[in-house]
Amino acid sequence: MDLRFKMVISHVDNPMQKRTLRREIARINTFIRAKELAGENK
Repeated sequence: MDLRFKMVISHVDNPMQKRTLRREIARINTFIRAKELAGENK
């Protein structure tokens, strides 16, 4: 959330950081969902 505010308000050193962070969050959410589905199949 802090990065998002910086993107709107001021200059960010690395604009690709937002994209990278979004992808990491998506990977984590995918991993969590896979664990949930694995638990349901037992």
